[in-house]
Amino acid sequence: MAKRIDDNRIKHMHGVAEYMYNNAEKYGLNKEQMYVLGLLHDIGYVKEKAGHEQYGGDLLDDLFYIDAAIITWHGSTPKEYKDILLCDDKNIPKELVLLWEADMHIDLNGEDVGFEKRLEDIGNRLGTDSIAYKNCCDVVSWLAKNFDDSQEG
Repeated sequence: MAKRIDDNRIKHMHGVAEYMYNNAEKYGLNKEQMYVLGLLHDIGYVKEKAGHEQYGGDLLDDLFYIDAAIITWHGSTPKEYKDILLCDDKNIPKELVLLWEADMHIDLNGEDVGFEKRLEDIGNRLGTDSIAYKNCCDVVSWLAKNFDDSQEG
């Protein structure tokens, strides 16, 4: 059964969309397409928090949305993506990289707070020993290592 996505999550989704729109060109991506991807990335929250990525990806895949797979993968880490798909860093889709970057920059108020403050917030809400927090740290570490200009700001 569908439920209402809370206001903070909506703000986050809008903030991620704006971040992706504003940063799409540095990855050679279409700004409008990235805005829509950012706006939809957490649509799976209409069902549940845990597994929202898979549910959102499946929902949008049923609607033939071009970036449904990116939504499915956005809760994974780069290591998980590479291990499951047997690929290396250069084969991770730029759309997913940008979504990871945006998701780890934008807080629940839709503000661009950068990686450090975003991780701090996630750690405070979910616990620094939670799998979700550790996965977010892995994503941020990978982004910082592989995409120098994506770090802060």
